[in-house]
Amino acid sequence: MEGDASACRERTATLPGGISRTASYDRTGLTTSIAYTRGVAAVGDLAYARDVRGLQTGLTGSLADVTLPAAETGVVSGKDNRITTVNGRSFTYDAEGRLKSDGRRTYEWNARNERAGLTKVGGPAGTFTYDPLGTRTGTTLGGTTRKFLTDGSNPLVEQSGTGGTAATVVMSGLDEFLTRTEKDLPHR
Repeated sequence: MEGDASACRERTATLPGGISRTASYDRTGLTTSIAYTRGVAAVGDLAYARDVRGLQTGLTGSLADVTLPAAETGVVSGKDNRITTVNGRSFTYDAEGRLKSDGRRTYEWNARNERAGLTKVGGPAGTFTYDPLGTRTGTTLGGTTRKFLTDGSNPLVEQSGTGGTAATVVMSGLDEFLTRTEKDLPHR
């Protein structure tokens, strides 16, 4: 299929719970539809409409019923389109545009623009560590240390400070979190 970008895309995947995902693509490799089944029974589907530029203009299908939350009120933005207040809480930023305070927490950043720490007003402080590629490898929040074992940028195992497994994460691809299991209880 010379010139067909969709030829390199994954078309089917088996997900936990016996769910199968089947995707269709156009010649440029953009997703046109996704169908989910359990065995031979249909679970639901999505169909994407796109304009001539390939930008998504619509979403239909049995899984496309999306209810948006109520509009936020009490939010004020400055000339630079940064939030300055929310319901009376002031937000401040440093010269690099990074959030310094949201009225409830103060934030610290390292030289690589990674969040290095946060402190809740009247509460415990937290710190964050990263590997050279910018993947978060650990946190200390309220005196509790956690380490993360990753597959690239995706977390797989969350460890306690002593190295014991605190939680596991099941994923089906980059940023496609399926379940997080902690104390033998899955969280979807």
